[in-house]
Amino acid sequence: MPDLVLGTWLAPGDWRTLLASLARVLDHGEEAAIAVGLEHPPQPRRNLHLTIQLEGSSATGEPPAACRVLLSDTTDITQVRAALLAQQQFLQSVIDGIGDIIVVIGTDYQLLLMNQAAGQATGVSAKDICGLTCYRAIHGRDTPCDSAEHPCPVPEVLASGRPVKVVHCDRWADGETYWVEVVGSPLLGLTGEVLGVIESVRDITLYLGPHRQAPGARTATGTPGRARPTDRAA
Repeated sequence: MPDLVLGTWLAPGDWRTLLASLARVLDHGEEAAIAVGLEHPPQPRRNLHLTIQLEGSSATGEPPAACRVLLSDTTDITQVRAALLAQQQFLQSVIDGIGDIIVVIGTDYQLLLMNQAAGQATGVSAKDICGLTCYRAIHGRDTPCDSAEHPCPVPEVLASGRPVKVVHCDRWADGETYWVEVVGSPLLGLTGEVLGVIESVRDITLYLGPHRQAPGARTATGTPGRARPTDRAA
């Protein structure tokens, strides 16, 4: 088996990057970290992370005692990250194909995931939900919803671990007001713990038609002023 001569296995662009980083280390005494690809046919390409360090002080202008290159193989990490990203993109594509609004809410009311329909209704992009609460994004509030117009299913779902259905009267990004049915279902972990709430929101304005009632009045879909568990077989 031939000796490993790093320069002969690097792509030209990676080799130039390595040389430039090494020169910067020698000139300025700085540590450098770079990512390169290692190719040795017929073996598959490996992703490497190189850290270049100087041993000995260069403050006096004297050459360093030694230059150390630490080499770590990050191929597996890179592949895992790529697989997780592909899985996340697939999940996003799945929920984007659902016409109803879908949002996933953490136990602290932070938005974890939302589909395209939710973005269109709220005017918030799925890419911008980090650190955003459901009550701020959907209702423009600074506190969790607790009014007759916006009964919140989240606390009861978190407490009971059961689905809860409520009716809201919401104003969406288009300026129109809609009656919507909100079904909150528990997001369960591997051991059955409740990690959050999955909410599906369906526009029922047309179904109510001329029989719309004031917030707090009883409708065929439930009592807007109070969250209630949905019926579920034991």
